[in-house]
Amino acid sequence: MEERLTFCPRCKSVNVTREIDASLALGVPQKWLCNDCGFSNFVFPEMQKENNKKMPKKSKIQTPDWVLKGDKPPAKKKVEKTFKIRECPKCKSDNVIVVLTGEEGSDEDELLATSSKRGQSKGKGEWECRKCGWKGQDIAEKEISEDEFLKRAGE
Repeated sequence: MEERLTFCPRCKSVNVTREIDASLALGVPQKWLCNDCGFSNFVFPEMQKENNKKMPKKSKIQTPDWVLKGDKPPAKKKVEKTFKIRECPKCKSDNVIVVLTGEEGSDEDELLATSSKRGQSKGKGEWECRKCGWKGQDIAEKEISEDEFLKRAGE
């Protein structure tokens, strides 16, 4: 069995000891203490004893400062949701609909339902504004915030 050395993640010193107190009798995990820099934590990294000739000065993964200071983790930034809406290019209304063409129940409908083109519109991609009556294919897409979306939905 290989012997292992515990070292301080902050200063890389192997001069570390366990802090022993009355909580040991209760089964509470004991903290490690670095006798060089004073850092303490429940978990310190270990390495094989034969590899301790040269300690790495900087690890590839850095311990965050808030952990080293014993602070709480920083609050997560709120990621704002965005929504895509379509607007009439003429009057800027979002009250637009897709214009479907063709006869419902036709042979063409059945062909589209069973072919590789399933879910594709057989129309020409026409849109119609219910507010101003505009018809066309060049619909405007706009991305809005969640607050703006909820404001529009309440109108």
